[in-house]
Amino acid sequence: MTSDVQIPDPLDLERDEEARLRAAAGLAPAPRPAGEYAGFESVGLPDRPPETEREEELYTLAEGEMLVNMGPQHPSTHGVMRLVVKVRGEVVIDIDPVLGYLHRGIEKLCEEATYTTVLTYVDPMDYLASMHNEHAPAIAFEKLFGVRAPRRAEYIRALVVELNRVFSHGLMMGFLALDMGGLTPILYSFINRDEIVDMLSAISGQRMLFNFFRVGGVNFDANDEFFSRLGKWRAGVHRQRGLPGPHDRDGRPLRPGGDLAGRLGAEPAGVGRAVRRAQGASLLDLPRAGIRGHHPAGRRLERALPAAHRRDQAEHPPH
Repeated sequence: MTSDVQIPDPLDLERDEEARLRAAAGLAPAPRPAGEYAGFESVGLPDRPPETEREEELYTLAEGEMLVNMGPQHPSTHGVMRLVVKVRGEVVIDIDPVLGYLHRGIEKLCEEATYTTVLTYVDPMDYLASMHNEHAPAIAFEKLFGVRAPRRAEYIRALVVELNRVFSHGLMMGFLALDMGGLTPILYSFINRDEIVDMLSAISGQRMLFNFFRVGGVNFDANDEFFSRLGKWRAGVHRQRGLPGPHDRDGRPLRPGGDLAGRLGAEPAGVGRAVRRAQGASLLDLPRAGIRGHHPAGRRLERALPAAHRRDQAEHPPH
């Protein structure tokens, strides 16, 4: 079925309105050069030819039409959005949402930066996991230069990265529940996040973009305030384990997986160790190379983690 509605050309509307105003003022019509609006046929078009039928449809412009690229931008949701909009004047003729698009130009920025500056640039790539963003290039640069961080620095790195992971995945669970209609879990997630951020702020001086890692170590040593907050937070977390599990809006408990998706093994799904640990996988079954870095102290940390995990389970069994 075709529509009988005809979209007027905004250019004609503008010309008619201008002619009416000029006539009312007693002025002669404005002269219109033949090439006044020439060039619209190439505005916004990509340099490459269309690759799909949809692109060919979108990129075929009639007289007076042009493409406007909106984004990529953050629309205050869980991702970044880009819209390719075909317009005629101020009338939107067509629109093509480009999903899954995340571009910060970080690789290009780092080409002109020093190694230390790169650690600052990567902080906002994922502002809920800034410690992780810094950890990866720090290890890469240390391997490049043949530098090893001191043992204490390796321990501090592992500690702050794990704390960052806990509040990052906690927010993920809270937002998941919020999208399913539950408000309470996101409140607990932010309470937990604030407590951990207070800890990381005590050791780094920042609350979001920590700028804590350095090539060969960390920016500051762990202090008494950090360990004091860590002890209080740990005690509170164990008390929260007695709370009821997540439920949907009808009061039905959500099982692991949430009955929302099919099951797929970790390796085929490309799930890394941080995500597997967040869903309860045993520390004994997971590679810990990312935790220990490449320092001998990391191997001692690797042996200590399973023992600490078993001791923690014995002291605070799940309800």
